[in-house]
Amino acid sequence: MRRSRLKRLGVFNCLVMAVLSSVAYAGGIEGSGVGTRALSMGGAFVALADDWSAPFWNPAGLAFFKGWGVGQGVDMISLRALDADSIANPLPPITRSNVEQGDPFFQLGGEPSRLNATDTTIQAALPSLVGYKAWTSWTFSAGVFSPLGFAFSLEDKTVPGITVASFNGRGYVVAYNISLAHQWQNRWAIGVGVNWLDARLSRSSMKQTPTYIFNSTSDGRGQALQGVIGLLGRFTEKISMGVTYKSPNSIDMDGTAVVTDSRLPLTIPPFGTVANEASAVTTELYNPATYTAGFAFFPVSSLKLTTDWEGTDWRPTRTQATFQQPGIFLQNQDFDANWRFTHRARVGSEYRWAYQAEREAAVRLGYTWDPYAVPDSAVSVTNLVDVSRHVYTLGASWRLGNWEPSVGFAYAAGSRTANGVDYKKVDRLLSVGLEYRTL
Repeated sequence: MRRSRLKRLGVFNCLVMAVLSSVAYAGGIEGSGVGTRALSMGGAFVALADDWSAPFWNPAGLAFFKGWGVGQGVDMISLRALDADSIANPLPPITRSNVEQGDPFFQLGGEPSRLNATDTTIQAALPSLVGYKAWTSWTFSAGVFSPLGFAFSLEDKTVPGITVASFNGRGYVVAYNISLAHQWQNRWAIGVGVNWLDARLSRSSMKQTPTYIFNSTSDGRGQALQGVIGLLGRFTEKISMGVTYKSPNSIDMDGTAVVTDSRLPLTIPPFGTVANEASAVTTELYNPATYTAGFAFFPVSSLKLTTDWEGTDWRPTRTQATFQQPGIFLQNQDFDANWRFTHRARVGSEYRWAYQAEREAAVRLGYTWDPYAVPDSAVSVTNLVDVSRHVYTLGASWRLGNWEPSVGFAYAAGSRTANGVDYKKVDRLLSVGLEYRTL
């Protein structure tokens, strides 16, 4: 009897970990940015910031605009993530590492400890739109960005004794922006902006066997304000420099969490009858502070060379979940996620040539070094396959009078070994954009 009771207590612990891992999404991974032209230059755009995407990269760049204009872009992302260890299906006792890795399942014995699905494809289409108007030394802009979004699923029907196991995740962050920039002494500019961030995340898992069905679901949505400030100096006709700062915030994600298991309810002393549970829940999505400095050099009027450094402070990230109706399964938690401060490096280039009056073509190349932020204990295909990546970019555009359509492509790849397990990620991004500006 004692052994049976201890086993069942272990089952409760498993269920707690499975549910909490599905709701306590601690943070996110930085997106590539917005704007086809900027992305084609590897994102090295802080010291340039001279098209419609300036409010995202450096709002001070708006101060040098003339007239009015509008621009839009759509970034289509396809990402493949590989976890050589697949999805965990552990026996009790469950460790904190299982929570950090987002392990969504458990077992009581007789099942494999890992499933067979090792990779997934994550896809997203991220649109952005900005309009601006300049008056002498002042410029105002308003727009919406989609800097981060994802949708992915895993399904495994190949494991003996398990009819099907599936896991799904979706999420996005949308920024509604207003910015104001001012130019003085013809060479200096300052810009400030406010982003109203709207974030949504959802996760679900299901495991069906001949004897039971387990389900857990969670969702959350929240909003927060973010401040942006940028400086830009055009020191000479050949050199410009820029710096930006984006403020951090913690977005409280309000939603619901549900766990059901066809083996419940059970009467287990001393808990009494244990049943399925559902509760409102608040989790935290941390949006980090970022610091960026950029340098641009124009050796000739047709050639632009740029480089950026970006620091992102993920260290305050926590894994938090607060349930309105906590129970045996839905238990509150709060611990340091141990994410790192990361240093991105970017370089870019653009070459333009005019082939007719008011007709101009351009080609672009870029590169980004994007290091990982997530600790070894949290890397997983059901949480985040975060690896350091080399990102290679290219693009082209054609200016036809007031109009300039553009296209860009990025390829990124990286790998990592954490706790003896190999992880890989390969990204492909296709970006298309269109800008209209008065000449």
